[in-house]
This record gives sequence, structure tokens and C-alpha cells, in this order.
Amino acid sequence: MQNVKEKVLKDAHLRQYTDLINKIAKVEYRSMGTQHLVEFEELINIGLQTINILSEQSNFSTYNESYLSTAIKWAIRNELRNRYRWYIPVL
Repeated sequence: MQNVKEKVLKDAHLRQYTDLINKIAKVEYRSMGTQHLVEFEELINIGLQTINILSEQSNFSTYNESYLSTAIKWAIRNELRNRYRWYIPVL
């Protein structure tokens, strides 16, 4: 079980990168067009999960915003790719 200090640190990381997550989610949501595979809130959750997973690693402080934004973008795109395959019927 995590101690209080680790939980506070993880919450601080999530709050620190909320604006970055929102920006990336907006761009990816707009680029989808009218596919309606995912809602905007789900993209936000994917970004939060990505930061949460990366913040569990001991070397989180070495990641810069460019690395984190790329990780969030690819996590969203991978999720969309998996959903797109699932929704398309196999011929």
C-alpha cells in the first residue's frame, strides 16, 4: 500500500499535467472527425492513466514535456486503433 507522501506526489503530477492532457485530447478529438468512436472525456482519462503509469516509475522527473506529450498522444492513438479494429466487421 502506498504511503501518503507517494499519493500526494502522484496527485501533484496529475494536476501539473492536466493542461497538457487537455490540449492533446482536444487535438486528437478534432482530428477524428465524425467517427464517434470515443468521447472527449475518455481521451482525458487515457491521458491521465498514461501520466499515472509513468509517474509510478522512479525516473519520472527525467521526462520532459515533449516526451510526456508524445506518450499521451500515442496512448490515445493506440486506443483508437484498437477500437477501430473492433468496430470494423471482418470481410
